[in-house]
Amino acid sequence: SVHLQGCFGLILLLGLMISLTVTSLAIFLGTFCKTQQQISCIAPFVIVMLAAVSGIFVPVFLMPGIMKIIAPFSPMYWAQQAFLEILARQSSLFVMLPLLS
Repeated sequence: SVHLQGCFGLILLLGLMISLTVTSLAIFLGTFCKTQQQISCIAPFVIVMLAAVSGIFVPVFLMPGIMKIIAPFSPMYWAQQAFLEILARQSSLFVMLPLLS
């Protein structure tokens, strides 16, 4: 069972930070597209690629060396690390600050 008492605020903060990051990524991708259909085709591809290199599909420690170097460039990597800190390690805000910035 997962004990969420005391870390609910951190989960909300992390959710807000991830929402802002994803919104920024969507706006960035939107600058390269002229129509809504273009972004509708590009966005799922980008999301799946970011998930693949971030360690969401396969843990980073099992990835080849170059993938371990690429993984930290994905916002999903940092979101996953932050959720792990909160849910698995019961970390505080001070431990989370480097992951949220």
